[in-house]
Amino acid sequence: MDNTAQTYPRRRVKKTTGFTLVELLLVMGIIGILITISSLLLLNLIPKASFTAQSEVLISQIRQQQLKAMTGYNEGEEVGDYYGIFFQDHAYTTFKGEVYDPASPLNYTVPVEEPESIVTTLPNSQVVFEPGSGEILNYTFGQSSITLTNSNSAESITINLNEYGVETN
Repeated sequence: MDNTAQTYPRRRVKKTTGFTLVELLLVMGIIGILITISSLLLLNLIPKASFTAQSEVLISQIRQQQLKAMTGYNEGEEVGDYYGIFFQDHAYTTFKGEVYDPASPLNYTVPVEEPESIVTTLPNSQVVFEPGSGEILNYTFGQSSITLTNSNSAESITINLNEYGVETN
């Protein structure tokens, strides 16, 4: 019996575990894309949060000045007084009195950083609250809005006040 065909014992191929290079590159590419997209979305939220915070601070300052006039906050004087806010393009100033006096030491100026700006239809760019009632002094219908605008995002918030100094948005 001629046994020319030898049979060799079959080697068992050892199965290797792990990932191939192509699989690793694919997963890393997907992770890179997700990180890029999420960082772009997060970077857009920071200026928006800053703009929203700036508008909330402005509304708070308006309410605070009205409250001072209503409660008779007198800063050590015998009677209450008028309180108001004077608006400029990139700042607003809280003041005491019927008219804004830039030389008064009681003024408090709040800057509005670029790219944000303020536009108002108020007469003399100021709103003044009467003592006791908190109503707007010399109120004129249609001349009572304050608009805070972000020129980068084209976002704006308009604050409309009625004769009682109440926000009517």
